[in-house]
Amino acid sequence: MTNIPDKYELIALLPHKYPILMVDQVIDISPKFSITKNTIKAHNPFIHENFLAESAHIELMAQTTATIILYCHYKDNPILLKEFRESGNTKILPGYLVTLKDFTVHSTLTVEDEIIVTSTKTYEIEDYYSFDCEIKKGNELITKGEIAIYAIP
Repeated sequence: MTNIPDKYELIALLPHKYPILMVDQVIDISPKFSITKNTIKAHNPFIHENFLAESAHIELMAQTTATIILYCHYKDNPILLKEFRESGNTKILPGYLVTLKDFTVHSTLTVEDEIIVTSTKTYEIEDYYSFDCEIKKGNELITKGEIAIYAIP
């Protein structure tokens, strides 16, 4: 078994669980970026009259961003990854959304929309990170913004 969390473990490592967990699939991951695929589901608590609330766009970006932080944290700490695997996936690394900047929603999302969320790391100092994020449906830019996360080691 590898010392790097795989794409399925990254979703399990997220502190979010049903019905708040919105990441369906990690398409690509590195220490600098993550790309996730998500389908907007009717049971999502952010759905109002078939539309996804704009605040949920922030959550989508934050969850995609969290996969980068988790990937780096466990990649660099194989003992912690082993503990996570042996715990039955109960050891969670907490993180907090610190800031949101230049957040723009260009279009709405509805139930069953398939989207791609991209997060790219732009800054890191100790356990504080900044990321540029985009949400796209096909080639259409839906949302963009910059978020900062503080991850508790």
